[in-house]
Amino acid sequence: MKSNLAQYLYNHLKSNRGKVVARSEYREKTASWQQVLEYSLKFGSFLKQQGISGGDKILLKGENSLEWVVVFIGCILQGVAVVPVDNRSGRAFIRRIQEKVKAACIFCKNESDIDIQEIPRYFLKDLFGYINDMEAAEPGSTSPDSMLEIVFTSGTTSRPKGVVINHKNIYANLQSVQPALDKWKWAFRLMLGFKLLSLVPLSHMYGQLIGIFAPLIIGGSVVYTNMLNPARIIKIIKQYRVWAIGVLPRMLEILKDYVSSKYGLDDEEFREKFEQIKQKHWPYRFLSLWRLHIRLGWRFCAIIVGGAYLEPAVDQFWRGLAYALFQGYGLTETAPLVTLSDPSTEAGTIGRALKGQKVKIKDGQIYVKGDNVSPGYYLDSGQTKKAYSGGWFKTGDLAEIDSQGNIIYKGRGDDVIVRPDGTNVYPEDIENEIKKHPDIKDGVVFGLKNEDFVQVYAALLPKSSEVDLSRAVESINQNLDTHQKIDNWTAWPEHDFPRTSTLKVKKAEVAKMINRSSESREEGDQLYRLLGSVHNISGEKYKPESRLSGDLGLDSLDTIKLAVEIENEYNIDADQIPISRDTTVGELKKYINSPQKTSKKLPFYNFPYWFAVTVVRTIFQYIIYPFIRILIKLKPYGIKNLKQAKEPVVFAANHTSHLDTLVILYCLPLALRRKVTVLMSIEHHFTHFFYRQGCWVRRFIEAAGFYLLVNLAMNTTPLSRTYGFKQSMENIGRLLDQGWSIIIFPEGRVTPDGKIKSFEPGIGMISKDMEATVVPVKINGLYGLLKNGLLPLGHMPRRPRVSVVFGKPEKYSEGDYQNITENIEDKHGKLKRDD
Repeated sequence: MKSNLAQYLYNHLKSNRGKVVARSEYREKTASWQQVLEYSLKFGSFLKQQGISGGDKILLKGENSLEWVVVFIGCILQGVAVVPVDNRSGRAFIRRIQEKVKAACIFCKNESDIDIQEIPRYFLKDLFGYINDMEAAEPGSTSPDSMLEIVFTSGTTSRPKGVVINHKNIYANLQSVQPALDKWKWAFRLMLGFKLLSLVPLSHMYGQLIGIFAPLIIGGSVVYTNMLNPARIIKIIKQYRVWAIGVLPRMLEILKDYVSSKYGLDDEEFREKFEQIKQKHWPYRFLSLWRLHIRLGWRFCAIIVGGAYLEPAVDQFWRGLAYALFQGYGLTETAPLVTLSDPSTEAGTIGRALKGQKVKIKDGQIYVKGDNVSPGYYLDSGQTKKAYSGGWFKTGDLAEIDSQGNIIYKGRGDDVIVRPDGTNVYPEDIENEIKKHPDIKDGVVFGLKNEDFVQVYAALLPKSSEVDLSRAVESINQNLDTHQKIDNWTAWPEHDFPRTSTLKVKKAEVAKMINRSSESREEGDQLYRLLGSVHNISGEKYKPESRLSGDLGLDSLDTIKLAVEIENEYNIDADQIPISRDTTVGELKKYINSPQKTSKKLPFYNFPYWFAVTVVRTIFQYIIYPFIRILIKLKPYGIKNLKQAKEPVVFAANHTSHLDTLVILYCLPLALRRKVTVLMSIEHHFTHFFYRQGCWVRRFIEAAGFYLLVNLAMNTTPLSRTYGFKQSMENIGRLLDQGWSIIIFPEGRVTPDGKIKSFEPGIGMISKDMEATVVPVKINGLYGLLKNGLLPLGHMPRRPRVSVVFGKPEKYSEGDYQNITENIEDKHGKLKRDD
């Protein structure tokens, strides 16, 4: 292990006491940095077993995850080059990359990701299965000039351009960043249990710096999430007690808009107060806004932003709220940081060049030189010669230096609009003015040639359909110089502009769509597209009065999926939308345009999982169980299958009687029984309490009955199909993470005739989205036992034979929810007593 970077990384992994937390929509995976090192060395053994060694390359495509980090670090330690591919890249683009780099194998999320069959393909979800029995390998031999990765910066060109990054480039950049972090070391030491939430894709250089290297250098933990809805981000910040977030400028802008709207920061009263306090020193600003800090997370105090241009207004907003803001500027070719501004730097600048790098402004453009600069583009000498000259890299970015030596970013050189008189117009200046307008959400400015005249053209995103864009443009132009004024404009027909994975607007695509003549879209077409993504809908059925279930054919699972899609598209908390199967399209539009101020939540608390309550429940169950033996002759089968389950499982059972839960619990070994919870639909039980209906007396009686009987005896967890379903699903995921197994009845209700009914697709959703292991359970002989009462009054005494058959635990990750549900149902139907 000769590479300074490999040794540096190895030492930090070994000594760091933090951890990696990968948060999916419902589950989390956690590992300490020491465990990450162990897994990475085991992955090194796996690579050697496949005949992959230093100098070889692997393709890596996937969302931010623990597995992604293990593969990436494992390759660094073995000298294997990584070709990280953006998770949104299409198959054709990935194939073009493979034709160029000739990777030895591919790691991706699932089979549908990549269709290249010529080389071995492995799946990230199965990574720990691959390396579980491996011995940790010694780090391989690497040198400073060893290729670490090839990063392809564009997904739109027919000739992908790959930036070569060597070990030396990353190590030099980390050495440049270290003094800037040391300056604030005292602050990091005060942040006990430091956690950084990374919202940047790891497939990008900035994402790797924020999501892997920075937490290691600082000596803390990192949290990953792919849920980019601002409400969910704030929730995760509070849940994990995050100190700092690593974010892209566009996402920081979205968070700004959400916080302003949610907490009334956009009203006139607050604006006047904000103008007064934002000029004050940090302690005064913090004390004036401490309530807001508590709402956003009492530990949350710092923001690290980079990867694109940050608007001065966004910068000033977060600084004004007393958050410490660190802004990095750089490119993939500079591995990646060139400058870093910190809370002591004036807002609106990108700071000064980092130590060990040389930066110069020539003809208004930024040039960079240093060991952090990439040697060039992979197998592309033409592009390399074009971008490099005398050791200097031409960034193509425009800038100027202020009187204090700070660099002021002016935009991309290729975005500049040149007027007929030779005057340069910088789109960023105009876009900043556009975004200041209270009725405009966002805007894109570019040059549009009209005969011999180049127009300053703007595509605008109004905040509502009622906005008079003519007056808005007139108002914006009043704040612009003559040569900057907007000549023409259009309202963008979609909910947002097309964007790259780093959330930069694809200006070329916007300009192309503006130029291309097309039929105007109907109002509500965006919602129609979302409906089509969760269910096949014919155009003639799509009407304001169309009901989601009766007219459009959405089932209960479809409504859940639709609410999640709306949440992601419109940045609305799913639980703020009272959506049901009877909701009409018109009502849905109304909910989207005017969402409820607060989310509907189930009044459910987690005290049933306390140890003391678990002891009481166990005693209570042991009192009840002898009566079960008196009532029925019970025989469990397939108990040996439960020994194969090495993690919490989901028991999927048919529903024959209200005694089903007690019978299953009685059959389980104590080790499993003490940590089992039962999902109960609340649509037919305790409805007054859960839906807050009726007089308080009835609600109190139902609450007492639920908690003291059903919940205490069988540890029942409420499951709602009407509202709070997101909350219910998150609760299920949290229970699985905490080691609790779950009993669910996929039929949805007790069978009316003794026959097993079709399973609802919710079990497929839990199995796939939560990566849960499912154990099918078949109950025989219990139907009808309670029909005429348990006591022998009016009928002959009977003691039926009841069997409970446990199948083999399996995971289901391929296919849609319905296919997985059918697969589980099929396995359930084939269960026999000798299984």
